Amino acid sequence: MSKQESSNEILMEQQDGKTLDMASSDNFANQNEKPRIPSDVIFVGIAMALMNVSYVMCYTYTGPYLQSIGITISKTGMLMGFCALVSQFTKLLSGFLSDLYRRRKNIVILGYIISLLSRTMFAFSKTAGYFSMGQIFDRFGNGTSATPRDTIVSDIAPKKIIGSCFGLKRSLAYIGSVVGGILALTIMHKTQNYKTVFISSTIPAILAILLLAIFVKEPNTQLENTNTSQQNNQNKKNKKRFRFSKLNQFGKEFWIVISINFIYMSAKISETALILHLNKIEMSVTFGAIVMILINIGAMLAAYSSGKIGDKTRRTNLIIISLAFFLCSYLTLRYASTQALRCVSIILWGMHMATSQNAFVSLVSEYSPKGLKGTGMGVLWLSTGMAEYFGDHFIGGYIHQKYGANSMFFVGGSICVICLIFTICVNKTVLSKNAYNKTIAS
Repeated sequence: MSKQESSNEILMEQQDGKTLDMASSDNFANQNEKPRIPSDVIFVGIAMALMNVSYVMCYTYTGPYLQSIGITISKTGMLMGFCALVSQFTKLLSGFLSDLYRRRKNIVILGYIISLLSRTMFAFSKTAGYFSMGQIFDRFGNGTSATPRDTIVSDIAPKKIIGSCFGLKRSLAYIGSVVGGILALTIMHKTQNYKTVFISSTIPAILAILLLAIFVKEPNTQLENTNTSQQNNQNKKNKKRFRFSKLNQFGKEFWIVISINFIYMSAKISETALILHLNKIEMSVTFGAIVMILINIGAMLAAYSSGKIGDKTRRTNLIIISLAFFLCSYLTLRYASTQALRCVSIILWGMHMATSQNAFVSLVSEYSPKGLKGTGMGVLWLSTGMAEYFGDHFIGGYIHQKYGANSMFFVGGSICVICLIFTICVNKTVLSKNAYNKTIAS
């Protein structure tokens, strides 16, 4: 071999080495490049915002309207608790069905249509029974749409920014809630008619259904096994074998997160009970709309930022932060003597809602086995409903009416402290190696 040929080979090897180095550096850069939030997440968030506009317009005046037709605070609390329970049972069922049939978008649209029908029931109700039936329909529709909607986001969100995706969706939803509160306040101020508010709420609900149907694509949840006939046959067998016994596939960490969620939500009274309490102090029906606006402003401020924080640290820390917001809100509500302090407590209430929801939904998404995310979300919402029924019925209803608002805040705050102690204990032991570490590793 001549010297010239050997020198050419050396030069080619050096060039190949440089090419490999450049390729590896490009791959490294791609791995470290932060993924973008998918457009479908944004469209899901906008549709959720429109539904929240509709929901808050009705929800703001549900309590005052029921009282105006002779329903007591205790019975209102029982109704709200029962409706929450219906909603959460439906969320479990819709999550199970979305895992079974892999058609999450269609189930969301069905839920939105049921919620739209409930708005017309509110508008044309003439008795408390008919209105209560509309409330149950509303919660049934909410339960049908909520789990597959969250699971759509879980399916399409990049793992590294799943908290940010859920946070953005919820931020958009809370913006819709603020707008809904403002619209409800404006319409009520001009018309002084509950029915006008209720019938106006159908418009954003219709827009939400159209947006979801046209712009959101059904995520590919067939687990990359639809290419061959053999794999299709395996899919059919898996569907036939799908049973609730598959809950055994959920690990210990998943059930601990569900337990924390149950204790946490047991401390929470419904926003209806909160509005009735504050309306009594302020002696103003329209103050209920201001409460909903402030709650959702607080939630809007915390939703996206808490999601980003959760992507960078352990999500269980978010639960501890949200419990701090929760306790501060209860303490301020208990001892507030001015309207300004009560407004601060309401904003803190919204911040605890957004932070806790983001943390629990993200943790459940990460701890759920592949192919069972919808079921996992359903279990989360079922535990939430059972806990909220206790909070609404016992704390917001019985304790409030028999012993007064101060006792209601004391009992709720005490449960918050119990939940905080339990969360700190498992955060340092069982959940020390949590889903955040698993996500980054993958």
